[in-house]
Amino acid sequence: MKNMLILVILVIGQSMPVHAKTLTIGLDLSGSNPLVESTDYAGVVARSVREKINAMALGDRVVLRTFGQRGLNNLKTIKVQINRRDRPEKIGRALSRIIHAIPEKQLNIQENTNIVAFLEFTDFGCGQGGEVFLVTDGIESSSYVAGPAFLRGKASLPQPDEDVLKGCAVTMFGIGKNVNGPWPPQQVKNIRKQWTSWMEKAGAEFNPVIDP
Repeated sequence: MKNMLILVILVIGQSMPVHAKTLTIGLDLSGSNPLVESTDYAGVVARSVREKINAMALGDRVVLRTFGQRGLNNLKTIKVQINRRDRPEKIGRALSRIIHAIPEKQLNIQENTNIVAFLEFTDFGCGQGGEVFLVTDGIESSSYVAGPAFLRGKASLPQPDEDVLKGCAVTMFGIGKNVNGPWPPQQVKNIRKQWTSWMEKAGAEFNPVIDP
């Protein structure tokens, strides 16, 4: 009986993923991000998120969060673990519907964009190879730096804690996009340059997506 119990434990252990990872989807709800107004853009985001989730494995976890202002506006979080009942395709469909419907919900537009705080104060499971997918124009507008100055390259991001995101891959999806169209190329380059430097010191693998 004892040997049978040990065998059952071993089988269960072998069936569980050893390197399960977390995909955190962060949605920027600040007023400059076209996600909050454009149904077409929300559809592009929804499809990309669905594709990423479809590629995940059993045992992996998906977390959906919003950011913008710091405070009570962004406390709601959706956390789902992929398993044989809730397979990647099912979770991908459900979350993509939520994202696609954001413009129709006419949410309260948030006046600030605290990207740095979101990245530094959230547990993304970087030690297990966590992945962060931020849907944002990339413009930090917070107590750290004024958005217009950051956009023009006249103000810099604060230095992150060294290796705070070591082990994580961070995608910024839609850098430079705006509710009124894309920013001028030089300003988009300013955004990308600053975040590339910031991510390097933070220890993250960085993927800036300008034209999704």
